[in-house]
Amino acid sequence: VEANFHVPTWDVETDRGPKVFDLRSSRDVRDLGDFRIVIRDADGNRYEVPDYRQLDPASRALVEALI
Repeated sequence: VEANFHVPTWDVETDRGPKVFDLRSSRDVRDLGDFRIVIRDADGNRYEVPDYRQLDPASRALVEALI
């Protein structure tokens, strides 16, 4: 996750291959408990992160700031 001009851009590896997307707002990150989150990108696609504690430190800090 990188934040440019306060817009988080996510560069992720999914079960369907690599994907890069932007987030519109912090409301598009939903905390499901037990460190699990769901992210909705600007196109309406959803991505589940089963345990955001496994992200790199910078990405984890951005996630924690959004939830």
